Amino acid sequence: MPPDPAPTLAFEGEEYVRRLASLRMAMDEAGLDALILSDPANMRWLTGAAASPVDGPGGHAAVLATLSGAPLWWGPEAALPAAKRSCWMADGALRAFAAPEQDGPHPFSALADLLLELKLGRARIGVELDAPRFTAAGVGALLARCGNAQYLDATGLANGVRLVKSAAEIALIREAAALSEAVHGAIREEIRPGVSCAALTAEIARALHLGFEESGGAAPAVPASFDPAAEAVAPGLAPALAAAPAAAASLAAGAPVVIAIPAAQLGYHALEIRSASLGPVEAEAARTEAALRAAMGAALAAAAPGAPAGLMAEAGEAALAAKGIEGGRVAGAAIGLAAAPEWREGSLAVDAGAGAPTPIGATLHLCAEAPTETGLLRLGRTILMTEEGAEPLSGDPEAFEI
Repeated sequence: MPPDPAPTLAFEGEEYVRRLASLRMAMDEAGLDALILSDPANMRWLTGAAASPVDGPGGHAAVLATLSGAPLWWGPEAALPAAKRSCWMADGALRAFAAPEQDGPHPFSALADLLLELKLGRARIGVELDAPRFTAAGVGALLARCGNAQYLDATGLANGVRLVKSAAEIALIREAAALSEAVHGAIREEIRPGVSCAALTAEIARALHLGFEESGGAAPAVPASFDPAAEAVAPGLAPALAAAPAAAASLAAGAPVVIAIPAAQLGYHALEIRSASLGPVEAEAARTEAALRAAMGAALAAAAPGAPAGLMAEAGEAALAAKGIEGGRVAGAAIGLAAAPEWREGSLAVDAGAGAPTPIGATLHLCAEAPTETGLLRLGRTILMTEEGAEPLSGDPEAFEI
């Protein structure tokens, strides 16, 4: 049998070692002996494992970090080959379990056995209680097999550590923002009255996958979305997760259309949102669109390293109010490796009154929205917090009218 191919790492090994050291500092501060990561983004961040758990009763995976040694990837045998291709650790740190039999023990029974093997039967173990696959049945299996350990809620601990991005991570998010911006420019000629939503969706997907000479393509975590009716949904990251309109529908003249295009490079995301007018721009829409640009500019100007994230939202909303816009809002959240449906990188949110500081190296998606008589207009950008303030990772949005 030929040997397994060498792993294809997204980053240099030193990058993962640095991440592990940073996570251990947080674990030590929290008084943890070990940490079970079940959030797929956190697992990928620490190990490079890009494979999702397989479907079915055996479809569980986790990463176990302790205060010494390499982290351990734990998952079903079916996912082991993919883990070998993407993890930076040696094969001995990849621990697979056999697919459970029908009505057999929960896969977390095997995870409990691993804890016992590592002499963690009485340890203080952090767990991510909000992770999708960290279920009540799994907790029951851990307690039944390894009940003398203390399981402590460590939700958000790893997310907080990876909130500040490395230079290599920032480079990928910058590439993703450039790709999203390039797709927006490429589809402008396709956005016109009478074009079917199915055709526009296909064109966006084609452009995202093929990319451009200056920006390589990649499959996004979620499909791009656009709202020809510009109906109100929550601002921030929500527009990218809105359900696409019916394939049989067509873009109608006289209404604004909001296009949200998420792009990703090696799992790191950016999201650019633009609005367009299908036909001549009415005076109200032009005034609102200008107000959105002013709000985005005010929000970016208010950003400062270490300052409360809510200042950006408050400055943006004040700019909207100064332009006479009622019902407008500016909001957002940290963005990066986390994918749909959550997207958020930790608890950092950009909302009026939010007091969490924005550290240097954090990347965020910022969205301004305002209503008009014909629909809601939005403008969204991906930004990086630097020593000088907020740096947009894409160019200035093009003109509103199409």
